[in-house]
Order: sequence, then structure tokens, then C-alpha cells
Amino acid sequence: MSRGRVYYGKRDRAFRLELVSKLRQYRGKAQRKPCAIEIEIAGANPRSDLDNHAKAIMDALVEAGILADDNLSVVERIQIEAVEGDPGIKITLLPLVQ
Repeated sequence: MSRGRVYYGKRDRAFRLELVSKLRQYRGKAQRKPCAIEIEIAGANPRSDLDNHAKAIMDALVEAGILADDNLSVVERIQIEAVEGDPGIKITLLPLVQ
């Protein structure tokens, strides 16, 4: 990482681009109000790091226009969990009451 930028390897970049492509079908007006995000990752490699998955998913949500930004003014809470099942990702955005 340099100057606040994250560098993705080829496999990570391909994953993020595929995720952005799938997320764009849900794009409407970007979420700007505080929200919580719940992420379930099924079928992940047991040696993988959940925090790396979370960063790639958050970046994809911003790039796809789902979130206006992934800073604390928009995303106040992130919950990420590895679950059993066929490989896939479930992302839930929950608006927070002000």
C-alpha cells in the first residue's frame, strides 16, 4: 500500500471486477446516509483472511455506485462471517436510524 492506495493482485482484481459487474444491476441512488453492512461468504478458502475479503467487497460497493463512500460517515458497522455452503457472497445493507 502506498499513499492510501491498495494494490490488488491479478486474481483479486478479477474477483473485484466480477463483483462490481454483478453489483451494478442493483445500483440506484448511492447510499449516503449511515448504514451497517452484513457480509456472508460461503465456501471461502479456510486459509483466506476475512478482512481482505471485506476490503475488496467494500471497494466494489463503492465502484459499483451502491455506496457513495466506504468511510465512517456512510458505513458505521461491518459484520463479516464465513458460512458453510456453495461458494457465494451475500451482502446486506441496513439503514441506521438517526
